[in-house]
Amino acid sequence: MNKNNLETFLEAYITGNEVFIEDDGKKPNGYWRKWENLENELKPLIEKLGYFPTQKELYSLKLSKISAGIAYHGGVNEVRIKLGLNPIEVSIEKYKNFKDIKSTLISIMKETGHFPSATELNKRNLKSLVQAAYTYHDGFNNIRKKMGLKLFEQKKEYGTLEELTLGLKKMWKEHPEVKNQIPNDDWMRKNGYSNLGHSIYRNHGGFRKVREKLGIAQLNRYARGELKDWNNLTKELKKITKKYTQYKDTLPSTNWLRENGYYGIASSIIKYHGGFSSVRKKLGKSDLRRPNGCLNDFNYVLNSVKEIMDKNSLDNVPSYSFLYSINESSLAYAIGKYHGGIRKLRDFLGKDQIQIECGKWKNLEFTMNQAIDFMKREGYDHLPGNEILKKMNMSSLSTAISKYHGGKETFREKLNQFRQRPPQRQQLASLLEQYASGGGN
Repeated sequence: MNKNNLETFLEAYITGNEVFIEDDGKKPNGYWRKWENLENELKPLIEKLGYFPTQKELYSLKLSKISAGIAYHGGVNEVRIKLGLNPIEVSIEKYKNFKDIKSTLISIMKETGHFPSATELNKRNLKSLVQAAYTYHDGFNNIRKKMGLKLFEQKKEYGTLEELTLGLKKMWKEHPEVKNQIPNDDWMRKNGYSNLGHSIYRNHGGFRKVREKLGIAQLNRYARGELKDWNNLTKELKKITKKYTQYKDTLPSTNWLRENGYYGIASSIIKYHGGFSSVRKKLGKSDLRRPNGCLNDFNYVLNSVKEIMDKNSLDNVPSYSFLYSINESSLAYAIGKYHGGIRKLRDFLGKDQIQIECGKWKNLEFTMNQAIDFMKREGYDHLPGNEILKKMNMSSLSTAISKYHGGKETFREKLNQFRQRPPQRQQLASLLEQYASGGGN
C-alpha cells in the first residue's frame, strides 16, 4: 500500500465515495494457500501501517482476500506468531486489577491526548481490556470516575435499574420467547431494542453485570478452558444440533454461534481445535464452504435461492436479512455483488417486489439498522456516498437519509453515535495521524 493509496483512502473517507486500492490483478487459484504469498503481501502493509491491520481495515482498503488468507493459515494469532509478532492477548484476567487497566489507559492517553474509546481499543487489539472494563470495573464511566476524569454524558433512558427493569419487562411481554432472559446486543438491535442494549452497556456495567444484579442466568457460560477438551466441545455441539435441527448434518458458522449466544464455543473452535472446517471434518459433518467461484455463476446462485425458497416454503425471493439469519451471508453477498441484487433476481423469476411499509424510512432507528445491514453485507466500515448507494440498489436508503434524516454528514454522525463509535472528525484525525506517522514513498 503506497502513499497514493493512503491519500485515496483519506479522500474517499471525507467525500463518501468508494475506495479503490491498487491491486496486482487477479490472483491464481490457490495463491493464498501458500504461506510465502500471504507473508509477502502482509509485511509491506504492516510496515506502512505500523501495526497488524484489523479485518475491518482490510475490508475498508479492499483487501478482503488478505483477510481470507489469514483465516486459511489459522487466524490472526497464528499468522502473527509466524511473522514473529506477539499474539493478541485473549485473557481478560490481566486487567482484573484496577491499577493494571489504569496503567494501560494512561499510556494510551499520553500517546493520543484523550481517553480512548472502545473502538480505538479494539483497533489496538485490546478487546480483552474492553471486556474487562465491563466484567470487573462496572464500565468505562466508572473507570473514568476512579481516574478523576470527566464522565461521559449518561443517557437518561433506562438510567436507573428500576427503569431498566421496566424496559426489560416490556420486551418480555412483546417477545415471550426470551422471557426472563437478557439476550445479547445483536438480538436487541435487530428486534428494535437498541436503546435498551446501549443503556445496559453505558449505564449499568454491561450485560453480564445486569444479569447478575437481576439474578438472571448468563448466556451459555463455560468454565475457563472447559471447551479446550474435545469431549466437552462435542457434547455442547450435540446439544446445539439437537436443538437446531437445520444443522444436524453440519455445524453453524461463527457468526451464527455468536449471534445466538455461543461465543465460548465459537472461540474455542478457532483457538483450540483448528477452526470450523477442521471440526466439521473430525465430526464427519459436511462443510458449509462452497467450491471456489461457484457464486459467480448465476445459474448456481439461482438454484441455491430456489432451494432456500422450497425449504422454507417461501413464495418470493427472500430478503438479505433473511439470508443472513439462515447463515447464507456469502450467498447474500454474491447476489448483491455479482448479480444485480435481490430486486433483479425477483424480476428474473417474475416475482413481485417486496415494498417496505410506508413511513418506515422516517424512523431513524429503522434507517440506521438498514444502513448497518447494508454495510455489513457489502463489507463497508463507513457508510458510502449517495452515488454508490444508488449504484448498489439502495436508492431508498439514500433518499431517506437526504429527505428525513438531515443529509449524509448529519446521518453519519448519528450512525457513529448509534454504533458507539467516536465522531467522524475524531476518526479522520486518527487516520491522518496514522498517515503522518507511517511515512510515504
